[in-house]
Amino acid sequence: MPLHDGPLRAAKSPISAAYSILAPAESYQQPMMPPRRQKDFEDLEASQLFCPACERAMPVRKRLLLVLLDKEIYEYVCAGCGSALGKKEQPWPRAA
Repeated sequence: MPLHDGPLRAAKSPISAAYSILAPAESYQQPMMPPRRQKDFEDLEASQLFCPACERAMPVRKRLLLVLLDKEIYEYVCAGCGSALGKKEQPWPRAA
């Protein structure tokens, strides 16, 4: 059973004579991840990020930047030069 009934188009490579099936952009949808799997990714922590000043991936420290009523905002700082490399917003745990 074909995955897509769209038009066949020739591959752009002059060496390859194979054809590929191209889906129209408007019909492509990213599959939804089940809620149980989404929860697995909520607590990811960065251990290394690319630092433009050091020109390589560097270990980072997570620094508390701001505490709000509904969330905390953290900043990831390069352990080598101290540059700010990113932010993370972490919501407060909800009481059941």
